[in-house]
Amino acid sequence: IIVLVGCEQQPLIDDYKIEGISTGDTLLDLFSIEKIEEGKINSKRGYPEKTDHSFFHIFYEKNLKKYDYLSFHALTDDEKYKIKGIFGHRNFKDKKSCLKEQNKIKEEFSNLYKNTEKTSGEKYYGDTTSTFTYNYFDFPLGERISVQCYFFESGDIRLSIALVSSVELIKWLEDGNRSTSSDS
Repeated sequence: IIVLVGCEQQPLIDDYKIEGISTGDTLLDLFSIEKIEEGKINSKRGYPEKTDHSFFHIFYEKNLKKYDYLSFHALTDDEKYKIKGIFGHRNFKDKKSCLKEQNKIKEEFSNLYKNTEKTSGEKYYGDTTSTFTYNYFDFPLGERISVQCYFFESGDIRLSIALVSSVELIKWLEDGNRSTSSDS
């Protein structure tokens, strides 16, 4: 008999839910097959710079309490449509309030997920002058939780909380973003 004593188990990424939904859940609980297929087509339009369309995203806006809308990412060829990434999005009127909320959530996650690798910084969003500040919490098995404030060219400001359970999806999402510092 092996007894493990003193091992502090921290919550897993799947333990955190956004509007009651987490990674590993299925899109079939939220959408019809027709809506999912429509989401696949719209996703290609939404990510025109991507040559690889192995993932797609779909938006959800029904009966949300905390977020303005959610977006989900799943593998295009997964017949069970397991959620690989879930994003909760909230719009803000000014940069200061978005950054204040981002910092509050970052502190909450820092206390909750102590054994994650934490990184932060700022990047350009794709080939635009839009930027985003980020706080990443990377888990030992490759999952990531992120808290980001986006500052779009249009003037829109958005806070996004993301749960991403797939290393491949993280790489797919990061493809095309670049550092705002001159040394990278």
